[in-house]
This record gives sequence, structure tokens and C-alpha cells, in this order.
Amino acid sequence: MGRKKSRERLVNVAVMAAIRQPLTYLVPDSMEVRPGQRVVVPLGARQVVGVALEPVERLAPGIKVRAILRVLDPGPVLSPELLTLGLWIGLLPGAGGGSFFRHAPTPRGNPAGACAGAYQSREAAA
Repeated sequence: MGRKKSRERLVNVAVMAAIRQPLTYLVPDSMEVRPGQRVVVPLGARQVVGVALEPVERLAPGIKVRAILRVLDPGPVLSPELLTLGLWIGLLPGAGGGSFFRHAPTPRGNPAGACAGAYQSREAAA
């Protein structure tokens, strides 16, 4: 009896960096990721915080993706309306795709990117 290969789960992530378009990452089988949750993802040699957006059905042939490293929140910290607004703002000239999400308010009143700098600094020190 052969094992069925599980289908790769992919999600777009708005990284909190000056990158205009969301990047696509693999969701490991051990993780559940929902739109609006903050995640830690590899970006070059760094690890950065991003916000999970929408699932991706498939990639173009030959594209390699990296896996999400960690989910920071037990549930979404941004509403679907804020996700839509952030994506729209990211299309404006001079706006980085993830820059809105760094400052977007969460239900606790803190900006979604409040821990992004601290996380990056902690990783750099390690």
C-alpha cells in the first residue's frame, strides 16, 4: 500500500520589510496558519515577522518556497477588513507591502509589528 503524498499548503505573507508584493511560503504540516496571524519567516539570511494573508493554490513551475518558521499568535490579530485595506495600501506608489501591517492596530491596541523589531534583534544576538 503506497502512502499518499500530502498536498503542500502555501500561503502569501506580507513581510514587515520594504517589499511591495506578498511572498509565498510553505505551511509545515505541524502548523495551522490563518489569515491575519503573525508569522516568522526566512527572508534572505534573516528571519522577519510577517502577516499571513490568503492561501495559494499552486506555484508556477520551478519556483522554490521556504517554510514558515513559527506562528506568533494563537489566532488572527488583524481582521479581514484590515488585511484588505493593507493590501490596497501596499499597491500605492511608495508604499511597501508590509509597512502598513507593521503599524496596523490589533485587538489589544498594539501595532501588529510591535514585536517585529524586538524579535529581529533577539535573533541577531543569538
